Amino acid sequence: MMEIDSQEYSNIPYYSDLGSESTGNDTYIKQTLLHSPIITNIIPDFKVCINKKIRGLSSDSINDEADQTLIPPEEDSQLDVFDDDDIFMEAQDKEEVDKPAEEPPQLIPIKVIVKTSSIMVDDVEYGLNASVRSSCVVRGVNFGDIVNEDSLLISIKSGFMFLIRIFNVPRNYSMDNHDMGDSIDPELSHILKPYLVQWWDTSSSASNPCLSDSGFDLSAHSSGLSIVSASASDVFRIYNCQQTDTGLMLLPHFNVQVDGVIIQSCFAEPLDKTVLESRFMFLSLQYSESCRLELHLFSWSWSDSIVDSLEKSKLPLPNTFPIPIFIIPLANNASFLFVSPNDLIIVTIHHITSAEYDFKSFSFGGSFPTSFYIPDTLQIDDEKSDNVLIATDDGIIYSVMITNNDKLSVSPVVRVADPISVFTMEKLGKHYRLIFGSDTGSNRDLMVNELFDKEYLSTLEENQKVKYSTALLISDYKNWTPILDILIIDSFKSRSMTNPSDKELWALTGTGKRTRLTQLRKGYNARRKSKTYERLRKATDIWYISLLGRNFLFCSLPFETAALEYQPNSEDILYEIEDPKILSDELTLAFYNLNENYILQITRSLIIVSDLFRLFSLDLSNFHVISADKLSSTLILLTDNNGILEIQLIELDAQFHAEDEFNELEFAKFVTKIPIEYQATIIKLIEVDDVISILVGDYNGNLFIYNTNYLESMPPFKISINSFFPNNNNFDSGLQDVIINDMLFLKKTSALHIGTKDGCYIVLKINSSFEVECEKFLKLGLTPVSLQFTSKREDFLMINCRNLWIVNVYDSGFPLKVYLEEKTDRAIMTTAPLILLEETSKVLFAFVRYEGLTIGSVNLNQGPVVKQVNIAESAKKLFYLPYLSCFVVLCLSKDTRSRLKFIDRKSFKPIQHKELMMKSNPDLRPDQIFKKEEEPISVCIWSIIRGGKVSKKLLLGCRYGLTSGSFKILNVGKVPAPDDRGTILKVTELNSFEHKEPISNIQQIGDTILFSGGESLYTTGYDANEKKLRPVNCIHTFRSAITSMSVADTDSLLVTTNSDSAIILRKFCGTEELKDFLLYVKDPDSKYLLNQAKLGDDIIVADRLHSQIFVLSTEKATLPSKFAYRLSSIPRVYSSMFNSYWVKPETSEMDQAALFNIICVGVNGEVISIRPSSNESSDIEELVKTLGIKNTDGLIERFLERLDRPFNNKVTGKVFRPIYRPYFDYSENKGVVIDLDLEEILTARNENISI
Repeated sequence: MMEIDSQEYSNIPYYSDLGSESTGNDTYIKQTLLHSPIITNIIPDFKVCINKKIRGLSSDSINDEADQTLIPPEEDSQLDVFDDDDIFMEAQDKEEVDKPAEEPPQLIPIKVIVKTSSIMVDDVEYGLNASVRSSCVVRGVNFGDIVNEDSLLISIKSGFMFLIRIFNVPRNYSMDNHDMGDSIDPELSHILKPYLVQWWDTSSSASNPCLSDSGFDLSAHSSGLSIVSASASDVFRIYNCQQTDTGLMLLPHFNVQVDGVIIQSCFAEPLDKTVLESRFMFLSLQYSESCRLELHLFSWSWSDSIVDSLEKSKLPLPNTFPIPIFIIPLANNASFLFVSPNDLIIVTIHHITSAEYDFKSFSFGGSFPTSFYIPDTLQIDDEKSDNVLIATDDGIIYSVMITNNDKLSVSPVVRVADPISVFTMEKLGKHYRLIFGSDTGSNRDLMVNELFDKEYLSTLEENQKVKYSTALLISDYKNWTPILDILIIDSFKSRSMTNPSDKELWALTGTGKRTRLTQLRKGYNARRKSKTYERLRKATDIWYISLLGRNFLFCSLPFETAALEYQPNSEDILYEIEDPKILSDELTLAFYNLNENYILQITRSLIIVSDLFRLFSLDLSNFHVISADKLSSTLILLTDNNGILEIQLIELDAQFHAEDEFNELEFAKFVTKIPIEYQATIIKLIEVDDVISILVGDYNGNLFIYNTNYLESMPPFKISINSFFPNNNNFDSGLQDVIINDMLFLKKTSALHIGTKDGCYIVLKINSSFEVECEKFLKLGLTPVSLQFTSKREDFLMINCRNLWIVNVYDSGFPLKVYLEEKTDRAIMTTAPLILLEETSKVLFAFVRYEGLTIGSVNLNQGPVVKQVNIAESAKKLFYLPYLSCFVVLCLSKDTRSRLKFIDRKSFKPIQHKELMMKSNPDLRPDQIFKKEEEPISVCIWSIIRGGKVSKKLLLGCRYGLTSGSFKILNVGKVPAPDDRGTILKVTELNSFEHKEPISNIQQIGDTILFSGGESLYTTGYDANEKKLRPVNCIHTFRSAITSMSVADTDSLLVTTNSDSAIILRKFCGTEELKDFLLYVKDPDSKYLLNQAKLGDDIIVADRLHSQIFVLSTEKATLPSKFAYRLSSIPRVYSSMFNSYWVKPETSEMDQAALFNIICVGVNGEVISIRPSSNESSDIEELVKTLGIKNTDGLIERFLERLDRPFNNKVTGKVFRPIYRPYFDYSENKGVVIDLDLEEILTARNENISI
């Protein structure tokens, strides 16, 4: 009955040279743009040791080869027995001999959130190859005073299970330099990152998980010593755990065969979690093959073998026993709480072992229970009582108190406005920390002020719901699921700002009253932290300076300089200093710290030293300062002396302290000056290989480099920035000389970052020999680019070009846009990061916009940036009216006048509209265009050419009842509001007719209107002579209902049916009598498609049954598949560019087609781009060059194959690798794409796609 099982494993990788047999666009590049926001598990107090060695589990504690290998090694090759990690770990074990004792572990609690296809660690998201099936936290084993860190166990739907540990690694850490992690360098910026330390293949031969596949439900004992991986049916696996010097390790599993389907299962909670128990109890509720509900209680020992110690008790349940939604273990009562929609039933361990049926049952009057949580900090001081929390789908959390297994009380304690799917709640000081996720609502981290007390609850009447709790929002993990409809439109055009992409992605998300219009973007999220100071709205530069333990902002205005003190703990944050001892009546070029007691102010004609109480100046009246810079104690000036440009080098006294008798030359000493013969614009100091150099930019696109050691004797080294102009960038046809506006040098990477006057961002690699390589030359906008580091560690670069961008120097190095949480984006004139002593993931910064100066906070963890407006009605369809710059949402409201909602694109606010009937209808009021049972379900813009002018109308397809429909022609225009405040929309029904079926889709090709009803496709059009619509004509009837229609190539109609696959109809024009749509091509295979789109000469389709996308070739009538890829959710597919702003727009149709991407948007909110790359494309060549691939014949496919070597021909093993590996993808995806989400490729990829 109970044995170690042997399965057939299918996840052995296969690779083929991508594109070796076919021609054309046969290599596909995949990139995840947004992960699904759905939360499946929350661990608020995950303990991590931040000073442990960065390494995986040792491989010599058990017979790894016998446990791991599926195929035995060849006799003549012993190298295959080991993988790279085994060799690395053996070397580490040898190095550890005779090493001094390590420092005690430093444990910190962090927040870990498991989502549908990713893990969020300390607010940083890490993707997984497939959807999560189940997850649980494995608590660290505690031996007396020794507390070990936690681990995370996850199973995914591609058939794998992982044991994951979280490491504190430097931001530049990678598998190529893993030896750098043996010691924690405080000078390096670190990040908490999950790594795979143990893995298992749990798959069968089927493409989808079977009922008997392990990993359906994961449970861990609270001691951390035993784990169960349950299947949905027939079997569960027991893994006992062992704490080793390198962390927790799972021992070989033991299979327990069971009879029937496992409905629910859980461990019994121990009475005292601080005491290690050697025996574990595990409960499973099963539906047996004899159609009976049965309880099975298993127990086994950790100290003895499972075979010898496993025991089982069985209790068949009566037919009236309700099937529970979940089972909650009760530690103090030694029992289990079975939670069903209407009942709470207590089943004790004694009931099961003694076959007794006197269960205690209590009624539950709340809404449908959705999840539970056992809090640590909300338990009462009673050894016989347990307090558990149960959440329901109306957002109420109940406290359920169980005492002595015979008393139970239910009391609501918190209510939120969203249905709760998963949550945690613990007491924190005087308040309560609530973190919850909602599949259809919001995901939030709240600090609840107080719980509902008995006094308040006693005032409620019967069936009256409790009020919403008052709480402070800590974090809003935006949710945009489920996605109901998708819209891709051109980016908003602004004279002062640029968009990161040429397209925008909009969606209709949520359900019911929580339906929202959502813009999906990726970047850095920022929030305002202070009020706006209007007096400083004309500031051109800001400097943040620390002086004498206080923090100041200095603002340069056109004719003055202002000083403000930054006090973050005060109400106003910024306080302007009255009469500061600086030069305040003149524009300032720069502020620096001279030392901790004095600041240095540079103006056009003076150098000022001040402690804000005294001022000392150095007169520069003989010349005019153009630009200045300071490095350590060296000050460099670019000056104009009566038309002669000079470089002046000044040494500053960093130890300067003013006495009563002060000589202005005491803090500054002129070292040398040299004239220059070119028109210089900017000057900077950098240090390369311990040599200080001077950089000077001119108006002709040149950069001059001077060595300060040979300033007078050696001519400068000249670099032509113009020579680095890329061919594939978004520049005007008439190239102009590069004029440098700002420069920053990053010493750790030897990279010079340049911002230009015309909106370019350039990165040059430079060494002491002045060998230069251009890494990036990107167009970010049309205005000058300024550069600043966000911290002293110089890990992130802030770029301002009216838009705010951030560059992670350890990532791909491409900028991502910063978005403030506001309805509309506004231009930022200047910024200054507030560089504080402590390093956090959030950076404060001061910024100036047209309304004034504000302090903001930006999260340095890139991720989704979602802008939403509530529709407040159930809706299904979204459409954009470009001629009115507004969105229209088709709603299913009970109020007929709320079935059309209009949202202004710029202000992102609802627009009031007025409805009007052109023709009188006895069944409707004049201001009502919809009947009571008439609901709009499809929409299209109808363009009519009359008298040489184009008139645009709105076509609506409606559903009338369940079986019929109607067709409406509306005119939508702006008119003055009744109160003369702005404008409203006037919606006039011009014409309408009834139809025998609901009209599900409408499209226009030429002068023909096409619409679908059920299985049939109809046409009509406007007869200019008769001035009315032509009679409706049915041109084709399909075998199943039409689900979507789209227009391609101006003459083709793409039709998707419910089960009839992909169809193209093309319009053929002949004589006046012959003008029709004929069937052009049809996929003979029946696929259950959601929609389709045109990609060049191919078609991309989305299969809703298997969550796959296909690229079908139209070269043959059978539409053969060129490409297939499986996704983690049901996708919709679109063909669009979404090119980053710096990508050059192509003009020819062939070049434009090459820039199109396959955009896959899942119902679960996941957004993925798949880009076909032709053999002639330079994408792969650039990637190989950037990666520096060696010993793989230069093929990236061989490089990807090498990443799978630690897993090949194994079913389990110990490794130390990132959690995202190509081996763990769905079996049908392996070797199909080049995956840019891989950590090894992440830093080398080109960010040419943006949303």
